[in-house]
Amino acid sequence: MTDYTIDRFEGETAILLDFETGGKQLLIPRRRLPPEAAEGDVLTTDGQTFTVNPEKTAQALAEAQALLENVTHGR
Repeated sequence: MTDYTIDRFEGETAILLDFETGGKQLLIPRRRLPPEAAEGDVLTTDGQTFTVNPEKTAQALAEAQALLENVTHGR
């Protein structure tokens, strides 16, 4: 199983980034994603099916919020 973050949508294409490294980019048709998938969500795939991973999505959001708090408030 591999995890990707939805970086953005460009038309009907989803741009995914490797969740661990942020480096590897994957472009896939948006129709292959669950209908509820949104930018910033973490997806887990077995190579065929993509599912939203709510635990890793929450983790990524918390880390991003902490980083933003640190940057904006100097903590």
